[in-house]
Amino acid sequence: MADGSNINFNPLGVTRLDGDTDMKLVHDKYDVYVNADFVGSKVLLSAAESADDISSYLTQAGFNGFSATLRGDHFHLEVDSEEKADEMKNQLNVYLNLR
Repeated sequence: MADGSNINFNPLGVTRLDGDTDMKLVHDKYDVYVNADFVGSKVLLSAAESADDISSYLTQAGFNGFSATLRGDHFHLEVDSEEKADEMKNQLNVYLNLR
């Protein structure tokens, strides 16, 4: 740019030369795992959505006693029993495929 700013034009959003983005690009996506098993992907359709919506959904569906960690674009859920893990995977399959 002629004014010497550190912003480049990007048709999908505004990208700064330092790598920060000022806008959401197309659709952000998080791969969801339960006890290290891939379950599916959560696509964020609006800026108001976040990966934390998954934890909120599971809590509303009656799940508790799980931990959730976001590492890059991977959302990891850990639960202590395989039975709970299987129930959670089934519930998440429905949730992720309806969106």
